[in-house]
Amino acid sequence: MYQQQSYNQHTDWYNQLFPTRESKVNHYLKVKLAGTHTVSNWLQMQFFKCLDPLLMQPAQNWLTVGDAYGFDAQYILSKQNNVLATDLNPNFLEVAKAHQIIQEYAAENAEKLSFKDNEFDYVLCKESYPSLSEALRCFVRNDTRGKKSNGCN
Repeated sequence: MYQQQSYNQHTDWYNQLFPTRESKVNHYLKVKLAGTHTVSNWLQMQFFKCLDPLLMQPAQNWLTVGDAYGFDAQYILSKQNNVLATDLNPNFLEVAKAHQIIQEYAAENAEKLSFKDNEFDYVLCKESYPSLSEALRCFVRNDTRGKKSNGCN
């Protein structure tokens, strides 16, 4: 019950903050206009630079989990890799696709992903990782079954 309530709160939060498609579009425009000279962008780039060694080989298949705005997927795409952006609430991702920020998206629950084994080379779970149950976080830290390559743990 607690998990379902948490999922519902996550889904509702984005729709409360940005209730209309226009408000979502305006958010993307605001981010774009702000450019790279923001603290938010600097923080994102610190994280993304850590991914660069994994992104050197183009055309790898990535999955981003909990990528509500699609910005993780956008960075991966900029490095000529393939990526499917996912989040519990796909409303922002739908707008991101329409504005060519991302190419593909799906509504997915991080704790019940619907993909087959070996479908992705890498899985990026950044923002939603702390929200996962302790059992699942332990599994994610130690499991490489779902990835094609050994990746990094």
